[in-house]
Amino acid sequence: MPNSTTARLPGNNVPAVREEVHGMEVVISKSKAPAALLLLFHGCSRSPLDWFVSQPGCKACLGYPEELVVTRLAAARGFTSVAFSSSNTAHRCWDAHRPPESSHDIKQVVRVLQTLQTREHWECLPIYALGASSGGHMVLMLAFRIAFKGIACQIMAIDPRVFEQQPRAWGDPRNSFTYPPCMFIHMPRDVHTAAGVKADIRAMQKKGIHVGELLAGPLPLTPDLITSRFHDLEQGAAAAIVHALRHATLLDAAGYFISDPRQTAPQWQALVRTKVPATESLHMDLLAELFNFAYASHELTSQFMAATLDWWQRGT
Repeated sequence: MPNSTTARLPGNNVPAVREEVHGMEVVISKSKAPAALLLLFHGCSRSPLDWFVSQPGCKACLGYPEELVVTRLAAARGFTSVAFSSSNTAHRCWDAHRPPESSHDIKQVVRVLQTLQTREHWECLPIYALGASSGGHMVLMLAFRIAFKGIACQIMAIDPRVFEQQPRAWGDPRNSFTYPPCMFIHMPRDVHTAAGVKADIRAMQKKGIHVGELLAGPLPLTPDLITSRFHDLEQGAAAAIVHALRHATLLDAAGYFISDPRQTAPQWQALVRTKVPATESLHMDLLAELFNFAYASHELTSQFMAATLDWWQRGT
């Protein structure tokens, strides 16, 4: 039986609309009967266009494989998703300073969220947030000014001393609240981030914050894993990708990457293009994300999205 990583994941495309609100680019996917809001925050060098496939409402959307699984699983639970964009157009990292009031991005996100809540009548919906890398930093800091129901921080840690402060509503410092339950999802191969997450967890537990931790280890690159993310790619083409990488000694006998695919990108991209003609229309950046996810050093992962949603919805 296929496991939760290689099982054929939801393939239905989630409808999304790209717009600009108060100068911030957002991509919104509305549920017909929303049960909750899910705010999404990209990492450095990425954008809100990553979370949805190209479609009439968002022709520029890119549809990165892991992000698509996240939004599809969320949509299946009745979540309305809002993907935000950082203000920095160069490196695209988030400005998430302490205190939050000094952060342009935090101020903008709060403003945009409040506008959307009023416009769409979302005021009574519980709000959750997920971010990866720089986006994870953003989520951890936003939770001091937005009363989230739950958050998920992927592949990121922050200074644990931050958790000594009391969360207070933006613009109303007298309105304090409890820091939300937080699920950390990270990759132990990144030992620096792993150590930071451990320190954050200790600091949060001392403050009585409910916290969880899920670890994403390396995975073998298999045809099933590839086709679970790229539904239009046939099994034979996926098998040819694996064979080509193994023949070039980029994968070991068990299918694991021998070295970081970020470092060998020029080699494997040329190899895949040459040996697997079926990938001609496939954007290599999308395949790179899957390879990075399998190598498990520093990449957003959808591997535990269903478990995270379960954890949130049962009130942890």
